[in-house]
Amino acid sequence: MLVPVAIFVLGEFFFYAGGILSAAGYLSIWVTLAVCIAGGYVGDICSFYIGKRYAARMERALESWRIFHDVYDSGREFMAEHGDRAVFLARFLGPAAWVTPFFAGSSGMRFKRFLMLDLIPPLCTISLHVGIGYGIGIGISFLRVFGGGGDFLIFAPIVVFAFGVPAFLVYMRHRHLKKRFRKRYAR
Repeated sequence: MLVPVAIFVLGEFFFYAGGILSAAGYLSIWVTLAVCIAGGYVGDICSFYIGKRYAARMERALESWRIFHDVYDSGREFMAEHGDRAVFLARFLGPAAWVTPFFAGSSGMRFKRFLMLDLIPPLCTISLHVGIGYGIGIGISFLRVFGGGGDFLIFAPIVVFAFGVPAFLVYMRHRHLKKRFRKRYAR
């Protein structure tokens, strides 16, 4: 996924929405899968090139942001330590998938190597996300037939992700700061 965009707008929203709309009969599941997978590849390739071309410039521009340096250094260390495995497995590790193509590009990985490593994981994970959305859509249709409503459930995954992901990130940041505070003042 495209690094600057993926931090704020997750591609998974579109994968789930495509699956839900396919189950409702508005879209073809095969066209939805093809478009979502193509979008995942395009996003990964763009993030790779952004990392290759602009990583040093971004690092200089954001020098004064300590949190940026912590995250950036962690990502570079992760790529240096795991390399090829990181690119292949990142798609299966949730949030790591959003930034790994960027770090692969910034670490100097060859583009052909990146493409080879990034060929299969998007097929698996994006298909999974679209399939989950499709299952949710089938469940909504089932509730409409037998429950008489259920329109509100179309928005339930969006609401859960819209509030759940930021809440989780705030919680994790708070936990990290709490550990750092305890470590610093325990001496």
